[in-house]
Amino acid sequence: MKPVHVVTSFLLRRDAGTEKVLLLRRSDRVGSFPRRWAGVSGYIEEAPPLGQAMTEIREETGLIESDVVLLNQGRSVRTPDPGSDCIWVVHPFLYLVVWPDRVRLDWEHTESRWIKPSSLDRFDTVPNLRSALEQVYPPPVFPGVLDFLLQAGRDRHSGASELADAARETVVRSACEHRAGPAELSENLVGSARAIGRVRPSMTAMANAMARLVEELSGSTRRDGARIVQAARKGRTREAGARHDASARLNAHAERLLHGTVVTLSYSSTVAAALVHCRERVHRVVVGEGRPGFEGRKMAERLTAQGIDVTLVTDAGAASSIARADSVAVGADTITATGDVVNKAGTYPLALAAKDQKKPLYVLADTLKISPHRKPPQLEVMPPGELWPGAPDGVTPDNRYFDVTPARLATAYVTEDGVVDRRWIAEKARTFRRARKLLGI
Repeated sequence: MKPVHVVTSFLLRRDAGTEKVLLLRRSDRVGSFPRRWAGVSGYIEEAPPLGQAMTEIREETGLIESDVVLLNQGRSVRTPDPGSDCIWVVHPFLYLVVWPDRVRLDWEHTESRWIKPSSLDRFDTVPNLRSALEQVYPPPVFPGVLDFLLQAGRDRHSGASELADAARETVVRSACEHRAGPAELSENLVGSARAIGRVRPSMTAMANAMARLVEELSGSTRRDGARIVQAARKGRTREAGARHDASARLNAHAERLLHGTVVTLSYSSTVAAALVHCRERVHRVVVGEGRPGFEGRKMAERLTAQGIDVTLVTDAGAASSIARADSVAVGADTITATGDVVNKAGTYPLALAAKDQKKPLYVLADTLKISPHRKPPQLEVMPPGELWPGAPDGVTPDNRYFDVTPARLATAYVTEDGVVDRRWIAEKARTFRRARKLLGI
């Protein structure tokens, strides 16, 4: 029998601790197993199985990479099919769906249902679907981490550094609370870190923080569970101290550059801390409001509470304020290995205006936000209703929270290690590659 390789992705939703997977009923127009229930499936063509799985998810459900989080990839399941003289080789995957309401079926399916995994046998499914599901469910992830993934994926107000700190705390706390042997504890710890590293692709700090955590614990994962937990607790205390020290050093470096009137955009905890530190030199800050979430208001409140004069403007109007400013300071959710900056949408036009008016643009970010990759990550697309609830037919709101500012527009990068340039960024990016490789992301 000829082997035919296919992917089957199970999409998981979690509501108030209850987990359900998505079943799709195949239409009469498909070539195999019409009217049967299945996961999101398709033939493996030129792409590797993982890439093909995401292609099928996009085509059959309308979900994109930022709508889902890969939780598990199982061993292939072989199912003979005498009727077609072939052996189906199924490569199973499990994804957590951040936005279940975004699922939209294409012509390959007639209906969908979210069901408890234990109810699968009640449906007339494609052959061996139960075996494929058992390869990936339940995932090797702490239950509390599943809830964090949903929280982080839907978060509208926290910055990358804040989410990275919360992620580390969640994994360590879950490991300390987990009652299992060292093998299962280690598997869940690594699986949880890997899933978190994928949840916000535009925010590199999440993946780097998880890679660093697994690297720290790699020498402990072969020991007993108590030693793993002990190492995790010690690492949490050490990391908290290191983060506090890094913030203080970054602020000291920023003090050399920030003065007078500074223009910024939206909210960045790093930029806010630096401006507060420099409040004796910074007399006024112009803040772009940060639509659609208006995070700039949070920045304005924090700065005014520290005695800094703030002018809040529309994002489109921020560029016009640069002529009367001394500099522009922005944060970063990701800095690529080539120095390109992923940040809140509106940063790119602000950087262009700064270049045109010959004003320096400083990017303030700790090194955890430096990506090992040269290309920017996928930019997340948020719910369209945030831009225009009930938009009329024919209007498609495209709600992208981030844009990419080319490295050539950045005057300098301010990190805890100093005021640096693109060459330094490229060197630092290499240090994260080993840890990312160990994590597998």
